[in-house]
Amino acid sequence: MLLSDEEVTAFLPMFPLKDMAEARSYLRYIETWIRNGGLYYAICLKDSDLAVGCIHVSGDDSHDLGYCIRKEFWHNGFCTESCRAVVDLLRRMGLPYITATHDVNNPRSGRVMQTIGMRYCYSYEELWQPKNFPVIFRMYQLNLDGQMTGCIVSIGIAIRCISPTPPLLSFGGLFHVEHERGEPRRFASLVVY
Repeated sequence: MLLSDEEVTAFLPMFPLKDMAEARSYLRYIETWIRNGGLYYAICLKDSDLAVGCIHVSGDDSHDLGYCIRKEFWHNGFCTESCRAVVDLLRRMGLPYITATHDVNNPRSGRVMQTIGMRYCYSYEELWQPKNFPVIFRMYQLNLDGQMTGCIVSIGIAIRCISPTPPLLSFGGLFHVEHERGEPRRFASLVVY
């Protein structure tokens, strides 16, 4: 029901699930996600076990946060409340930071990110897969360890940075940017694959 809705999946990197075979395949994807160190949770109502959405964090170096909610529960604070609970869990786990992105055409998702304390880092355009059309994403980061003052930028191939700062392309590697008094400062950690 959740991931078969075209409106819910409009801003997700997937097409709506069409049948039980696709749903089973997606469950196998979640199992692999978790085996690779990611977290994946159902968002349920407090007074029942009714799942109204999902929230996940990738197990790779981006620690990317994602979420979605059934449209009949939109605009009630469920994503914000769920994100706060997951951020608290990640702090206790010792994760240093999380990142998240949203399509510029989905500003409400960006407001969730801002509300939980994430800071805008940069925007970039990507040929979005598997949907195969260009999207401008806004990337946010929340430092959980109190050590970093800026953003860790992880940009993959085929991405064009459109931030007001100089392009930060790494073609699959990492490039770090630390903001000091609002001024971007680059430091060496470019790894090209």
